[in-house]
Amino acid sequence: MHAAGRFREAELLEIGADWERDAHERRERGLARTLSGALTAAAACGLVALALMPAPPPMQEAPRDIAELVARPDPVLTAPPPDWRALEIPQIVLGLDAPGFSGLASRHVARIHADGAREDALVFGAFAEPGTHMRLALRRDGPGTTPEAERSFFVEAALAAAQAGLAIVRTGPTQAVATRFGTLEAAELVLENGPVRTCLAFRGGVSLGLSGWLCDAHAAPETLACVVDGLVLLDPGGDTALARAFAAPAGAHGCAPAGDDPASVASIAPAPPTRGGGARPQALPQIVVPMPVPPPRPAHLGFSS
Repeated sequence: MHAAGRFREAELLEIGADWERDAHERRERGLARTLSGALTAAAACGLVALALMPAPPPMQEAPRDIAELVARPDPVLTAPPPDWRALEIPQIVLGLDAPGFSGLASRHVARIHADGAREDALVFGAFAEPGTHMRLALRRDGPGTTPEAERSFFVEAALAAAQAGLAIVRTGPTQAVATRFGTLEAAELVLENGPVRTCLAFRGGVSLGLSGWLCDAHAAPETLACVVDGLVLLDPGGDTALARAFAAPAGAHGCAPAGDDPASVASIAPAPPTRGGGARPQALPQIVVPMPVPPPRPAHLGFSS
């Protein structure tokens, strides 16, 4: 009897302990649910409050003094200087002893390269006008000139034409033309700049770097040889090597003398011998291309005699 009572009491104690543990766990789970709900509600309230808050005003730059704005230099973009620059006054003076050019408008265009190379070009007539038009350029290397990769004849002609605002429409085969400055390479070109003209382009020379084109209805290699041989140096500008190059005698092309001064460049080509073997007059009036005149020298240079 006493044993059964003790068993009953132990069983009740075990049941009470289990009940106490279950109650404690239930209290902890309830507290966790309560805290989770409170945090969720607080987060929701915070989001609502942020959504309802007015947007902050845009930041405004503090006013600056006008003197500060004026004194601040603007950024300047500087481009490298061009390789070629024009010369107002050419260093040398060129002329042309050839008929058919004295009545044409002419100009002497000179420029210098950054490495010291120089180019002087004589331009006669206008491409867009009827009649003879010629551009004859003479190039000299400078002390800092480095050898360039050799370009083909047509590439060099296209570059020169583009600089003059012309485009090449059609080209012909090249041929050699002998002159007193050496052999030139020449070819027929059809150039276009609105008007379309057939010209004879050339380049070469041993003692001089010559290039350009001759536009005329009767232009031919023989005509070109006579025109190039008629190039004269009136003032070398102190260039002794250039003076020696011009000292070469003209070739025996049988060119018509400049004294005839025909209206067409075609008459520059070899003329038939006169009847009876008499010599034709050899008057050679020189055509001097006008060049800019320097400003007058001031009367006083700032020192007393």
